[in-house]
Amino acid sequence: MHYGSQTENHTYTMSEEGTKRDLEVIKEEKDLGVKFDPSLSFSKHAAMVANKANRMVGIIRRTFDFMDEEILKILYKTLVRPHLEYANSIWNPLYNKDAQIIEKVQRRATKIVPSLKEMSYEERLKKLKLPTLAYRRIRGDMI
Repeated sequence: MHYGSQTENHTYTMSEEGTKRDLEVIKEEKDLGVKFDPSLSFSKHAAMVANKANRMVGIIRRTFDFMDEEILKILYKTLVRPHLEYANSIWNPLYNKDAQIIEKVQRRATKIVPSLKEMSYEERLKKLKLPTLAYRRIRGDMI
């Protein structure tokens, strides 16, 4: 993978027992669960993370017939939020669309509780005593 405009046309080679081989150029790499691309935009990674977290929200929705605020809070913090926050100091969403994709997962998860369904997102967060994911990213950057 090439980072930056200076190395785009450079070919890397590897020598092994007297033979030279050109190394394959790849378009993206996944390292420690974070998807990197040459532009370092992390949009594909944000979509992948949101997809994985949405699957977990779906599992919670299908598995539990009765859902109250405390059960949701425990399940969300244990099963969903770790996917949304893993290594976010590295891939912190650069674009608003990526941040909205990530925040949409939490919006969906907080609607699982029937008593909160009709409330606005901010009211649901207050009732559950959860901060927005954007706030948690900012707070994590300061630590």
